[in-house]
Amino acid sequence: MWNKIVKFFKKYDALLVILIGVLLIIYLFKKLIAAVIENVNATTCFLLFQKITNGLVKYGWSRQIWFRCLHGMEAGMKTRFRFTKTGSIKFIGHLDCMRFFQKALRRAKMDVAYSQGFNPHQIMSFASPLSVGLTSDGEYIDIEFVSLPSEDPNEIVNYLNTCMTDELFVTEMKVLPDKSKTSMALLHACDYMITVKKEDRFWKNMENEGGGAAGEFSLPEMFEAFMQQPQIIILKKTKKSEKEMDIKPYIQQYAFTRETFEEKTGEALPELHNEFDSEDCLFLQLTSGSSINIKPEHVLQAFEHYVQAQFRPYSYQIHRLQMYFMDEEGAASE
Repeated sequence: MWNKIVKFFKKYDALLVILIGVLLIIYLFKKLIAAVIENVNATTCFLLFQKITNGLVKYGWSRQIWFRCLHGMEAGMKTRFRFTKTGSIKFIGHLDCMRFFQKALRRAKMDVAYSQGFNPHQIMSFASPLSVGLTSDGEYIDIEFVSLPSEDPNEIVNYLNTCMTDELFVTEMKVLPDKSKTSMALLHACDYMITVKKEDRFWKNMENEGGGAAGEFSLPEMFEAFMQQPQIIILKKTKKSEKEMDIKPYIQQYAFTRETFEEKTGEALPELHNEFDSEDCLFLQLTSGSSINIKPEHVLQAFEHYVQAQFRPYSYQIHRLQMYFMDEEGAASE
């Protein structure tokens, strides 16, 4: 047996050298660690660890490491920001909007909490991503912090807005309980306002069945007739398939003026940061959430099919006004 071993290492002498070298390195490393443990006190180890973690401060990890060591792995301060997205910013997508917030928080040097794992990232989530081309005065984002620069929410809002733009900025902020759910999990409805360009209001130039003159129709008349249908069927596309769906039960409220819509919903609408044509507006309150998410585009698609006419591309503007969330006990709240 020994003869076989000797023949093997004579044939593969380089492998023997490598194996001896690895064993020697392991032995010396163990001796070094033992010497460090015997001769270095706890204070020196603590200062060494502090230097290492301070070297990671540019990645936002250092303060979080100390905070979690002192207060536990689940420690963190949950907050919810409301923000406005208008102007040319409406053409950036959801992922770019998330990167915008990440960079704004870094510029503001706010103490954001990072996820644990191989690829740490800032802990944040949006209530409902806004489609490209839509504007909004009622968007929400949940962000977790290790600590906040102030106890006054207004000061934090003003401070963060110094690192944001005039077309995407924060309007409100509140601190949430530690065990609160995310806004995405609590979302149950959204308010929208739809405006159409004057030259694209096809109901102004439609002839009735008897050949009557153009201009006899109005948006309220046509939409009221549309809502009188027993069902409103659309073909909803998913990632895997297409299916027919009745969306009428999920159109919770609708109106044609701001005052009427506020009266029906019982909620005051926010101040608008964009200028819109107040003539021929359509206000909708639609069911939204992780299980059922009805978009205003679905309603417009069904309305086009009903009146047998089509909007031209980019002829209307959809503006999200507000979101509504269920509280921890299941009651609706703004």
